[in-house]
Amino acid sequence: MPSKIILVALGILAAAAVALAAFPWSVARVPLSRALSAQLGRTVTIAGIARLDHFSFEPVIRLTGVSVAQPAWVGPGEMMNIASLTLRLPLLKLVGGRFAPSEITITGLQLNLVRQSSGRSNWAGRDKAPGSSSSSSFPLRQLRITDSVVRLSDDKRHIRLTASLAADQAHGLTIDGDGVLRDQPLHLRAVGGSLEAIDPGTPYQFDVWLTSPLVRVIAAGRMDHALDTGHFTAHVRSGGDDLAYLDDIIQAGVPATQKFTLDATVRNDGSDWIITALTGTIGRSDLAGALTVRKRQGRSILDGNITANAFDFDDLSSDAQKARAAAKQRLTGKRILPDTAIHFEKLSHTDGIIRFDAKRLLMSGKSPFVGLRATLTMDHRLLTVSPVEASLVHGTLGGTIVVDHRQGDPKLDVRLNLNGGRIEDVLTDAKYASAPLDGRIRLHGTGRSVREALGQSDGTIDLIARGGTIKRSVATLAAGDILRGAGLLLSRDGDETVPIRCIVGRFVARRGQVTAADLILDTTVMRAGGGGRVDLGSEAIDITLAGRSKHPDLIQTTVPVHVGGTLAAPTFDVAPVDAAEKKLGLFGRIGAIVKSLRTRNDDGRDTRAADAPCNALAMNILR
Repeated sequence: MPSKIILVALGILAAAAVALAAFPWSVARVPLSRALSAQLGRTVTIAGIARLDHFSFEPVIRLTGVSVAQPAWVGPGEMMNIASLTLRLPLLKLVGGRFAPSEITITGLQLNLVRQSSGRSNWAGRDKAPGSSSSSSFPLRQLRITDSVVRLSDDKRHIRLTASLAADQAHGLTIDGDGVLRDQPLHLRAVGGSLEAIDPGTPYQFDVWLTSPLVRVIAAGRMDHALDTGHFTAHVRSGGDDLAYLDDIIQAGVPATQKFTLDATVRNDGSDWIITALTGTIGRSDLAGALTVRKRQGRSILDGNITANAFDFDDLSSDAQKARAAAKQRLTGKRILPDTAIHFEKLSHTDGIIRFDAKRLLMSGKSPFVGLRATLTMDHRLLTVSPVEASLVHGTLGGTIVVDHRQGDPKLDVRLNLNGGRIEDVLTDAKYASAPLDGRIRLHGTGRSVREALGQSDGTIDLIARGGTIKRSVATLAAGDILRGAGLLLSRDGDETVPIRCIVGRFVARRGQVTAADLILDTTVMRAGGGGRVDLGSEAIDITLAGRSKHPDLIQTTVPVHVGGTLAAPTFDVAPVDAAEKKLGLFGRIGAIVKSLRTRNDDGRDTRAADAPCNALAMNILR
C-alpha cells in the first residue's frame, strides 16, 4: 500500500512538472495584467504573450505591447511602453516566489520617469515612501536592449534628461543623453561591460561621466553582480561651483559652498553608504576623512571623521549667500556674533555623529581663533556639540554647545570656559594692556541663528585677568591724575607700563542686555570701578570706568573713561557721563572737563585707593 501511494504521488508530481514545462503562457495575459495592475496601483496592459519554445523548465516568453500607466498624481499618459519583451524564465525560482529571468531582450522601450520636489516618484512602488531606496539583483546572464529611450523629469534634483538606452554584445550597456541641471546644459554617459553569456557571480565593471557647467562627476567602479545597483564600489571624482549642485545628484543634504573638488571611494551596500579615502577642497579649505550613512527606519544615521589643515567657515556659503550677508552687514555694520543658522527642519530625519578637527582656521580680518575641534551629535533635532575646543592665539575656549529644535523655535545653550587666554587677543590692543585672561560664558536663548538666540539670551559672562601690565599713561589718566598723565604722554616715558593686579568683570544677561554687575581694574598706581551694559542684539557697548589714584596728583579730574562703539569696533573716550546725551561738542567737553577738576583737598580726593581683594574676587568669579 505505501508503495502505491508513493507511485501515485510521483505520478502527480511528474504530471505537474510536465504541465509546468509545457504551460501555454498565452492564457496568462489577462490574469497577469490584472495582477500587475493591482500590485502597482495603476493600469497595466499586455497586448500579447507567446511562448517561443515548446517544452522547458526555462521557457522563453515574449510579451508585446506592454504599457504601464502613470499614477494619478502625474496625470494622463504612460510611464512605460515596451514594444517587445522577451524573457528566459527559470520556473523553479518562479514557483518559489522569485521573479529572476536569466535572459532579457527589450525592443522599443519608452520610459518616462517623474519625481516631484517633495520626493514622490512614479518609479517607487505603492509601499515605498519618499526617500526610500531600492536595488535590483538577480543572476542575469544576458541582456539586449535596442531602440529604447529614458526620459527623466526630476524636480527634486532640478534635472531634465533624455537618454538613449542600449545593450549588445559589441558595446555592452550604454546610457547616453542630454538635458539640463538648474537650466544649465547637462550630459550623462554611463557604460558597462557586455551582458552576453556573462557569469552571474562575476563582478560587473561600469563607468559614469556626468558633466555640466555647474558640476562634474566621474565614477569608475564595479557592482558585486551584473546590474546589482544596490551593491557596488566606485572611485568617484567630482568638482564644481557649489556643493549644492553635487547634492542635486547625490541627495545627501550637503550645504551650499564655494567652488569644490572631491575625491573618494564609495561603497553602497543596500541602504548603507560608506565613503572612505575622502579628500578635497572647498574654497580655501582642504578636507580629508571618512563618512558612513546608514538608512534605518526612515532615518539617515551618520558616522564620520573630517579633518582640515586649513578651514574657512565662509567657504560654507555660496556666492549668493555671501552677497546677502554683505548687504546685511552694510545695513547693520560689522558684527562679531556669528549669523550661523541653527534650525533643523531639513535634518528632521538625520541623526548621527561627526568629529571635526580644523588645524588652522582662516578668518577674514583679525581674529583670536586659530583652530577648532568638535564632536557634533544629532538626535532627533537635538544637536550637542561636546566637546568643543577652539584654539586661540593664546589659550583655549571650550566646553559644550547644545541646540534643541525638537519643539518650537531652536533653543541655544552655551557653556564655555576660557583658559590661558590673553586680554590683548580678545579685548584690547597690546599697546594698551597685556595680561593673561580666564573666564566662562553661560548663556541660553531662543532664535533661528546664533546671533538671534544670543541677542535675546539670559545668563552670565565672567572674566578675570591676573598679572600682566597696562600702559602707565593710560592707567594714570584713568585714575584722574591730570598733571602726571599729561606729563607721561609728552615724555619719553609715555610707553612705560605698570603691573596689573587684577581685572574682574562679572556680567549678567537678561534678554540680551548684558549688565556689568562687578567691573574692577586694579593696578599698582590706580583702581577703577565701573558699570554699564552691552547689547548683544546690536552689539553696542556703553560702559564707564571711574578711577581713583593710589598716589593722588595735585590736580585730578572726576571724568570717567567711556567705552562705546560696538564689539567689532570699540571706542575709548574720556568725557563727562552726560556728554553724549547733551550732545556736547569739543568746547563743551573741554568746559565740562575743566569743571570736573579737583585738587587733592577737594571731596577727599587725597584719599589713596585701596587694593582690590583680587584673590577673593578671582575665586568668586570662577568658582
